[in-house]
Amino acid sequence: SNSGGVTYTLIPSSLSGSVINFTSTIVGTTVFTVAGTGSSGCINTKTISITTNSVPSILISPSNTVICSGNSAVLSAMGAATYSWSTGSTASSITIFPSANSIYSVVGTNNFGCAKTATAAVNVIVTPTLSVSSPSTNVCQGYTMVVTASGANNYQWSSGATTNTIIVQPFFTTTYSVIGSNGGTCNDTAYGTLTVLALPTISAFASPTLSCPGHSVNLSASGNSVNYYWQPGTLLGANQTVIINSPTTYTVYGKGSNGCWYYNQIFVDVKSASSVTPVVTPSVICAGSSAILSVIGGYVPMWSSNSVPNTSVVTPTITSAYTVSAKATNGCVNDIVFNVVVNQDCALTVYNAFSPNDDGLNDRFFIGNIEHFIDNKVFIYNRWGNKIFETVNYNNSTNAWNGKLNGEPVPNGTYFYIINFNDGKDFIKSWVEVTN
Repeated sequence: SNSGGVTYTLIPSSLSGSVINFTSTIVGTTVFTVAGTGSSGCINTKTISITTNSVPSILISPSNTVICSGNSAVLSAMGAATYSWSTGSTASSITIFPSANSIYSVVGTNNFGCAKTATAAVNVIVTPTLSVSSPSTNVCQGYTMVVTASGANNYQWSSGATTNTIIVQPFFTTTYSVIGSNGGTCNDTAYGTLTVLALPTISAFASPTLSCPGHSVNLSASGNSVNYYWQPGTLLGANQTVIINSPTTYTVYGKGSNGCWYYNQIFVDVKSASSVTPVVTPSVICAGSSAILSVIGGYVPMWSSNSVPNTSVVTPTITSAYTVSAKATNGCVNDIVFNVVVNQDCALTVYNAFSPNDDGLNDRFFIGNIEHFIDNKVFIYNRWGNKIFETVNYNNSTNAWNGKLNGEPVPNGTYFYIINFNDGKDFIKSWVEVTN
């Protein structure tokens, strides 16, 4: 600002006026001369020194220009003596927690009082919010459980899996972690813990463990279970009685008080196939005749009718069934049934003539129903009392008199026979006519 003259000129420059505005572009001290002209035209000069200081060079150094939501960034200002941030802080460094893209500014002032403003932009990428879930936080030891992560597009489990759902089979309490992202560098980590529950202890027993076919076996289970069921058969309860016919593995499942199931097994073997076959000889008898009961493949410990081992003679008057307990060769005991059929119409019929001429008709001495009489004996005599034929267990097909003696036909005539039933009955004696 100049005074004392009428006009003024600044040297060095072409500026003039009583108030002269200039911009300093040179750092340091500059001497200015002002020439003033009075009203009479006379000129006088005056000098003044002005010192110019430099403006500070302010620089903001962010720790990251791009951060994930929920994270922080450090902004550091350099180049000045004092600082004033748009956040209100006066420190050279500030920590920020932006939730969206933001611009931060700082005014830096040097020791000469010169100030300058700098800005920094920080962009925020949304971080996924990850969660882990499972049908239950408890799992029985050795069982499988589905664990699911949600909230992101990409997943990386601590097990190495990269799907959002994994199937795990823990044997002890385990915490599973998963990192989730949406394709960028921002990610979140979630954790899920499965508490492993102990399995119940189960023991399985069978008595006997080696059984005869068709016999019963007692199954029993013990342990710290509150419920039991058996397979095969879906049998409920710790103790069961089953009929076994073939080698079988029985599995018992037990449920503990914590809801966990476990199992144990017991094998019951069956003795190799060996059965007692009842035999009736003959299977059809006449009323009052006897039949012999015997067995194949074992023995009867005690017969009720006589003391002969492995046989018994019965004389029913009607068709009868005899049930006895027999022991097979494999040691298994079972009831067997002898069915003795009594033919009420099997009276003995003796034909009193035949013609043994080998024409295929009436060539043998026929005795009807003789086969029903066990151990029968038949004797043939000629008219002079000489025995010309004798046999045991006479039958009309393979063991009958064919009217020959020593292979030669006997003469025509009358012959006499005796039938002995060998059962204490009276003999039958009569005659038969032979006509060749």
